[in-house]
Amino acid sequence: LGVAALAGFIKYELDQRGFDFDMDSAEAAFVPLQIGDKAPESSVVNGVIQFGRWREPIQAPSFPWSTPGHWVRAFVGLKRWHYVSLVTSRYFIGMAVANLNYVSSVFLYIVDLQAEQPHALHYTSLSPLASGISSASSPVEGCTASGGRFSMCAMHGKSTRVKGFTFLDQEDTVRDRRIDFDFIYVEEDVLAMVFPLPSGRPAYMQKSAGVLADGSIHLEGQEPHTFRGGLVVSDWTHSYAERHTQWNWASLSTVAAVDMSMGSQTKRMEGVRVGVQLSHGVYELADGQGVENGLWVNGKLHLLDSAVFHVPENPSKDQWRITTRDGSVDLTFTPRGVREETKDFKLVQSAFVQPWGQYRGTVRVTTEEGAEYTVHIEDAWGVVEDHDALW
Repeated sequence: LGVAALAGFIKYELDQRGFDFDMDSAEAAFVPLQIGDKAPESSVVNGVIQFGRWREPIQAPSFPWSTPGHWVRAFVGLKRWHYVSLVTSRYFIGMAVANLNYVSSVFLYIVDLQAEQPHALHYTSLSPLASGISSASSPVEGCTASGGRFSMCAMHGKSTRVKGFTFLDQEDTVRDRRIDFDFIYVEEDVLAMVFPLPSGRPAYMQKSAGVLADGSIHLEGQEPHTFRGGLVVSDWTHSYAERHTQWNWASLSTVAAVDMSMGSQTKRMEGVRVGVQLSHGVYELADGQGVENGLWVNGKLHLLDSAVFHVPENPSKDQWRITTRDGSVDLTFTPRGVREETKDFKLVQSAFVQPWGQYRGTVRVTTEEGAEYTVHIEDAWGVVEDHDALW
């Protein structure tokens, strides 16, 4: 508590000190529904931060402070996390390692989708000073890891291996169940972005969805599950976040039917690999335009308009609706369970609700080639999130 409170106080005192860049020029790098193919190798070139969006990762997403005392601000201001979800024919898994330097949060949960009443088994850890946590400095090399329990390691650029074990809490019993897992996913297009936050702080995020994964899961008490063609959602973030940050987020991966129209011709494609990531609250330009939203169709990224979240009064149990400003997305989400926690260390606070469940609805997009896709989402597993943080 003392460490978190002190770090929060220092962070509060330094909030007004940002990076040296012009906000108008930075926002000019973002053209609605346009994205670059070739990313710079570094987020800073010749002392200038490279703002924009690309389909491939930035190898070195770091931001040196331009004023004295940078190490203090870097320590208390930098927020890093890697979130991965995986859906197979048997399981849905969500896991994350979040490193705030003065504290870290790690979680993993697994849902048996073949159970008569699916419920989650959980592992959660909170560590002062991020003890035992390591965070990769690049999305294309290095490991983000939680002690000796599990790791998410980039291999050969766009390949990532997720491997480890832990013990999961069980309801109505004092005995935990062990889970061992080992899988590899290989990203194609990603949504990589360097973004200017309103206070003059930069953020790098890299997302993907509908990513193919192969591997194995062994949950104690069940037969080992070896799979090919699992689907992954990934969120890799390296950000000097705002002192007070509130956001909503939605993600899913599934196999869906897609109607493709070109001119007067329409063709239905079955079994198409699809992923969606939508967010609101952090990555919006001054005019309200959201720039962090995407649809992946067989690995190809298509940008989506600003997301609109219709959050119910009881977000853990009631149905959500997620749309976009231009009407291209119309999804409903039905919670089947939830991971939630509230922490109040006064100067550092977090209220986090992440239901897991199923999506239904449609996503429409016009490709760069002029084809119109209508994606039909039916009972797709994924998550939504409502998070309010003072950090």
